This record gives sequence, C-alpha cells and structure tokens, in this order.
Amino acid sequence: MPNIYLKMNTCIAFSLIALSVGIARAGKDTAGIDSSLSSQISQLRKSIIAKDYLAAHRILLPCGNGFSDNYEQEQRCLSIYKDTPNLREDLVEALNHWFTLEPDSVHTNILMGSLISLDGWVERTHFSSKGVSLNQMTYFRKAQLNAVEYFHQATILEPNLPFGYLMGAEALGKLPEEYDQYRLNWVNATKEVFPNSISLAKMEIYDNQVRWGGSYEEMEAVKDRYWKSSNSQDGRSVLENQIELIKSRDLYGDHGIGEGNPDYNLAQSILYMLLEKGFSPAEVHMQLAEAHSMKKEHIEAEMHIGESLKQNPFNEFGLWVAGASLNSDDFENRREYLNIYLNNYPSSYAAWVQLGRLHFDKGHYLEAIESYSKSIEIKPFEPAPWQMISFSNRKLGRETPHFESEEWFKDTLAYVFPSQSVLTFLITKLNEVFEKVEQNKRQELVLAMESHFTLERYTQKLRHNLEVLELTHQEWKDVITYYAHTSRITTQTTKSHKDKVVERFEGKQPDLPSSKVNLIAQQTLSELKNEFIVTYEDLLRN
Repeated sequence: MPNIYLKMNTCIAFSLIALSVGIARAGKDTAGIDSSLSSQISQLRKSIIAKDYLAAHRILLPCGNGFSDNYEQEQRCLSIYKDTPNLREDLVEALNHWFTLEPDSVHTNILMGSLISLDGWVERTHFSSKGVSLNQMTYFRKAQLNAVEYFHQATILEPNLPFGYLMGAEALGKLPEEYDQYRLNWVNATKEVFPNSISLAKMEIYDNQVRWGGSYEEMEAVKDRYWKSSNSQDGRSVLENQIELIKSRDLYGDHGIGEGNPDYNLAQSILYMLLEKGFSPAEVHMQLAEAHSMKKEHIEAEMHIGESLKQNPFNEFGLWVAGASLNSDDFENRREYLNIYLNNYPSSYAAWVQLGRLHFDKGHYLEAIESYSKSIEIKPFEPAPWQMISFSNRKLGRETPHFESEEWFKDTLAYVFPSQSVLTFLITKLNEVFEKVEQNKRQELVLAMESHFTLERYTQKLRHNLEVLELTHQEWKDVITYYAHTSRITTQTTKSHKDKVVERFEGKQPDLPSSKVNLIAQQTLSELKNEFIVTYEDLLRN
C-alpha cells in the first residue's frame, strides 16, 4: 500500500503554543478523569516520533495480543487508535516509516488508516454539509475509502480483533448514499465475527439519526435486535444512553423532536443525567457546551468545552469545536484553542481562516493578515482569504490592488468546474460502463473509479485544455460571472463577494458559463474515461 500523501507545507511550521499547554490547561481538576488514556496517547505519540517502535508496541499491547474482550477496553483502544495520529510533519513521517518497516502489523495498518481518515476530516471540516464544497467532499470521500483499505488489511492480519472492523464501518458510515451497500456488506461481515458487539450497535444507532435520514424507530430496533441476540443488560444500557444522547441534541436541533420548538432545559437535564451515569463524558460535555452556546450562555459553554478536553485533550473534533466556537466571547481562550489545533493540524485551511477572522474582529489586522496568508499557502485559489487581507490592509491605511483579475479567475476555473451539466455527462458515461460489469465486480469498479477520477488529475487536464481554448473577452466575463453565482468553495465565500464580482464584470447570470468551456470540460472527462477503460481493461472485460 502506498504511503499517505498529505497537504504538508514546510512553510507552515506554526508553533505559537505547545500541545502541553493544552494538557496543562485541561488538567487543573482531574477528579474522576481517566488520565491514563491521555498518558497512553501522549507516550505513544512520543514513541512514534522518536521511532522507538518497540516502545510503541508495548503501549499498544492491551489492544493486540493482550486484548481482553470487554466494551470498556474496546472503547479505550479505539480512542488510542483514533486520537494518536495528528498531522504534524514529524509524526506523519515517523508513522509512514513505521508502516514501511512493518506493513504486516495490525497496529501500523490501523494507525495509518486512522491518519488518512483524519486527514479527510481536517480537509472537510466539521461544518454541516451545506457549508462543504464539492472539492472538499471529493477529498474526504477518497480519504475514507483509502483508510478502509488499511482497516481491511488489519482484519486480515488479526481477524479476531474488532478494531479494524469497527473503524472501517465508521469510515464508510460517513460516506454518501451510493456507498450504503458497501457499508452494509462491511457491517454484516463484522456481525458474523462479533455478533454481539456493543460498539457496532452503538455505531448503527448513531448513523440512524433523524438529521441524517434515519428514525427513532430504527434506533430502537437496533437496540432491540442487540438485546434479543445478546441478552446483555450492560450492553442494552449503553444503547439506551446513546439514544438519549441523540434525542437530547434533537431537542434543540433542526430535525427530530425539537424541530421548530427547541427545549434547551429538557435537553440539558437529560445530558446532566447521562453525566451522572458516567456515559461518554467527553461527548456529553461537548454537547452541553453546544446547548449552552445556542442559549448565549457562553461562560457555561466554555466550562463544558474545558471539561470535555479534560477527558481527552488529543481529540481532533473536541479541539475543533473549542477553537471554532463562533459564539464564544472569550478571545484569549478561543485563540489558545485555535493555536493548539493548528499546532497539531497545521494543514487545516479552515482553522487558519478561523484564526484570521478572530484577529480581524478584534482589530488585530497584522495578525489577521498573517493567518490569512497561511491559509493562502494551503489553498491559493480560495477568494475569502484574499478578500480579508484586502479588508485588513484598508483598515491599516494601505493601498491594495484587486486580486479578482481575469487571470486569477482563469487559474481558479479548474476548482469550480465541472458544472452540473458536465457532471451529468460524466455520470451518464460511467453508468454505461457500470451496467456492463458483472455484479460481483461492481464494488471493485467503484473503488477503481474513485482512484482514477481524482480532482488533481481532472484539474491538470482541464487547465491544459483551457490554455488552448480561445474565448472572447465577453465569454470570459460570462464564465467569471457564472463562477461568482454558482461557486460555493467554502463557507467563507460571502454573498457580498459574489455580488462584487458580478458588478465588476457587469455580467448577467447565464444558464451555462460558456458552451465552449462546457465542451472543453466534457472533452476532459471523456479523456479521463477513455484512460480509465484502457487502464482497467481486465476489470471491465465480461
């Protein structure tokens, strides 16, 4: 299996604050906290970076040959596998090196899968799907599928250990509907080996939330099936608590029992009850932080964020929520959390943008420019950082040229195409191929398509083809205006920016950006399709 390729930039060596600051901050009151989990993760990271892989094996022994089959230990090992990787260059390089030395180790395969899955999440961010672009979702989907390859290898190496099965099911559960059959096959294979897995049933309940198209009835059905199969009261209690946790969020969310009539008080009472039971305290505290934040109770929200990170200061999602909490009034705390996050995930475009906005809103314009410049190093064709740097310079009394030149938009085009009509063209062509393939080869075909039709390959070809395309000045205006109306690169692409572009280029929203450009986009995809047919000739042969 190939080494992971991450968006690492040697210029991004930001370390204003060490992770130890976050640990010290989170460790002021450790009563009732399982500090040994954090200690294990910390020691494992240090051992991997030092390339002391024997020490790493010793730390992971309880998750390998020394694994005792119980729910608590299983959850502990899953946390270690998930939260040990970060995206610092030293750890990424050392983990890749370990995998190169020991490709047949269950630990290296699971950690590599976890690293790749994590990279996908950092790129996608934890915004709702409406705030995530097509490019981000493409990257995320590819990362999860690559991660599953490593998890699958772990199940082959150690078929009696649950971790590869469970982490593969979790990764597949975050993909779009077209992968439902793939995930169902994976879940069924897991049930054959672990028919009474509490962790798997808990995951199924989580994936059947109303906000994701599931239902309370299906969640209850998962619990009932588990009870009927296992007759385990402990497992049933875990699943009942998981359902209550989900319902508590729905009480103040946009879907489910609280839709249109939020009940924050009832939600909080359920969450405090779950805390008394000792159920998933890190997750419960984070949800309490969300509920308090939505009620504008920012002091209480900050307190619960801190309590959540006491449980595990290494969790990427926890650090993201702490740093990106848009309702936070505590500038120093939020800046500290963002700095900790960026120390661990320096390739996070979204976190640099968050830090830039935090400084901008505080009037720290030089610091805002520095942060936005870091985000541009990662994604040079995103308009928001350029726009905010321009605003910051104006606040400082500096003259700044327009960045939205025709040349800039031409360079950006590959990131905002294909248009919907071009995507439809591609899907039609791929369906023609798909229908000719035997049923038992179709899953392999899906994975092959994911590997071949990458954004990088498409972008490179499209740019080349656009260079030889001759458009009139008006046609370029139409294309740029279309971009302004239809692109949703990130959540930071504001309506005012789009309106300004339309005004500058005096265009009207066309149905298509340009028949010539669409034709070139279709031609590019046709070239990719033909290359695919040649490359996978054996797979496509009946």
